[in-house]
Amino acid sequence: MDRTLPYWRLSAFYFCYYACLGSWIPYWPLYLQHIGHGAIVIGVTGAVFHATRVIAPNIWAYLADRTQRRLGIIRLGCFAAFVAILGMLLGTEVWWLTLVLLVFSFFWSAVLPQFEVLTLGFLGHRSHDYGRIRLWGSWGYIVAVLAIGGFFSLFALSFFPILVAFILLLLWISSIAVPTPVQESHAPGPSFSAALMKPEVLAFLFCVILVQISFGPYYAFFSIHLSQLGYSSVEIGGIWSLAVMSEIVLMFSVRHLLSGLGVYRLLALTLLLTSMRWVILWREGDSLFWIILIQLLHAFSFGAFHACVIEQVRRFFPGRNHGRGQAIFSSIGYGLGSVIGAAMAGFLWDALGSELFIISAVLCLVALASLIAAKQIWPTPQPVTRKTYSNG
Repeated sequence: MDRTLPYWRLSAFYFCYYACLGSWIPYWPLYLQHIGHGAIVIGVTGAVFHATRVIAPNIWAYLADRTQRRLGIIRLGCFAAFVAILGMLLGTEVWWLTLVLLVFSFFWSAVLPQFEVLTLGFLGHRSHDYGRIRLWGSWGYIVAVLAIGGFFSLFALSFFPILVAFILLLLWISSIAVPTPVQESHAPGPSFSAALMKPEVLAFLFCVILVQISFGPYYAFFSIHLSQLGYSSVEIGGIWSLAVMSEIVLMFSVRHLLSGLGVYRLLALTLLLTSMRWVILWREGDSLFWIILIQLLHAFSFGAFHACVIEQVRRFFPGRNHGRGQAIFSSIGYGLGSVIGAAMAGFLWDALGSELFIISAVLCLVALASLIAAKQIWPTPQPVTRKTYSNG
């Protein structure tokens, strides 16, 4: 293992970050249902959670580039998110939960896009090794999903805010352990706006938005769907963890997939498999066999997709534009797409139910068509310079 790479400290951060998501995504809808809220509130609060991600990552990226204190901003975001989530202990009214989520999400949005830049900076020309570090995030997700599912089989869902706050505290502690990278100057290049407005970048961004919209019904109502089928919290946790286990397996081989297929072909395969996943969930969503299959497909629809996005953004926005590039894809692609997907799910679930996944499948096919249309202008890889770090 490369001794200049703080492998375990970076991995620990990913572990805690995705452990927080593992505590949030499967159990937030169940918690809201537990305290008496319905489908519209579940969808709207899901949209609120993602709403600040449309703007906030760009604010944090600007501050990181301006102050050259990227790691300090990450640490601030972790600690402030921890403090904000404690507000959930003070009330369960919709207006109050919405306010708490807005504050929490604003600071939460400071964390991952800038940490991805930090990680790729440490990796340098070995960016294909990103999966070795990122897979620890998947392990964190699994541990959280299973542990919290077991906890809720014994204790009430009202403990949900405390558990999330505890994991956020661990995330902040892990951020303190990450070393400070040595700053380096970048050669002059095209402006960020010029890089962003290239047709291939816009087509790729459109693709990311559509995929995130397609996930809206899944993230908002899959746990409730399983609960209505009679699955316990432990079983629901196990089903969610199965998806992430498949993602871990893929992360071990993602560098070979990226090297062998390239980002374009791997992404096209991912979009096709994700569309199939939503069709199966629509047609066979009450069968355990098919539920297991669609969870295994998560390896591609999330794991491979995310790896492709991270790698392609690095190529689109090299050097001094990298931080803002990660931020714009987090805010517009993941943020705006997730807001639309969650809102769509909240307002249409009662009327359409699992038929919403037909829309999800079509969106992925449209994303695939967008990718194919941009094939002739797909860029070649851009090398990056290796960074070292200090223990400061």
